[in-house]
Amino acid sequence: MKGAADPERDKEKTTARKAYAGAWGGLARAGWSEEEASRDVREILAFCLNKDGLRLLLDFDDPLDDEEAARFHDGIRRYADHEPMAYITGKQDFGGLEISVLPGVLIPRHDTLVLVEQAKARLQENKPVRVLELGCGSGAVITALAVARPLLQGLAVDIDPLALRVTEENLKRFGLVSRIHLLHSAWFEGITDTERFTMILSNPPYISTAEMLELEPSVKREPKTALWGGWDGLDAYREILPAAINSLEPGGWCLVEIGWRQGAAVRELFISAGFGQVETYRDEGGRDRVVAGRRI
Repeated sequence: MKGAADPERDKEKTTARKAYAGAWGGLARAGWSEEEASRDVREILAFCLNKDGLRLLLDFDDPLDDEEAARFHDGIRRYADHEPMAYITGKQDFGGLEISVLPGVLIPRHDTLVLVEQAKARLQENKPVRVLELGCGSGAVITALAVARPLLQGLAVDIDPLALRVTEENLKRFGLVSRIHLLHSAWFEGITDTERFTMILSNPPYISTAEMLELEPSVKREPKTALWGGWDGLDAYREILPAAINSLEPGGWCLVEIGWRQGAAVRELFISAGFGQVETYRDEGGRDRVVAGRRI
């Protein structure tokens, strides 16, 4: 609890409870569901006050100081303007890891854990491997994989300097800077013809032109370059896969995340590029989410 306060001063200040109620009511009136508004306002309040759920409840009737109130009102303003929660708090849970994110960088999703799990299934814990991630974004995928496979060495590539800066921050957080190197490059452009990898991973932009128009307002706040994959959403795969097979060691794997309607088309692109053992894996909702192929 906060220390003793001046009653005359405190009666003019907003408590956490009043701030929560006012923001929750405003969002509910603006069209948010009561459940959604309640959950997200509580998360913003906990973040702005730097308190976990229990501590927040215990201090619910304490007044906010001017700085806390300003942070909270700014957070609610941004949220009401459909800014993603991860951009407001600067973090996103990814398989139990707290990943730093910034506006302008793709927010890691729970569905992308399918890519991580399928990669882990193909990499032994006690065997040194070299992994390339194309379009690393926040670095969530290569970070999660490197945490799970301590002998992994890797290269994370992105065309966006901001994405590389956020990836570096996450690698530092988990003590991985010496194991994962960063490269500013468009796909394979900066990678030499002689480099070979045990595995190549990518969660490339795969949303089609038509689907871009249907995105939720909060998703539209994320970088278009990390979302839009051309008129049919397949441009990145057409560029990545023919080059990937030549950059893999014999027996090496390439795994990519896909849109849920793209399984058949991406499998065909794998086969056309010369991959064998091409398989599709589904997310928790039963939708196609990852395609994997092997250099035979």
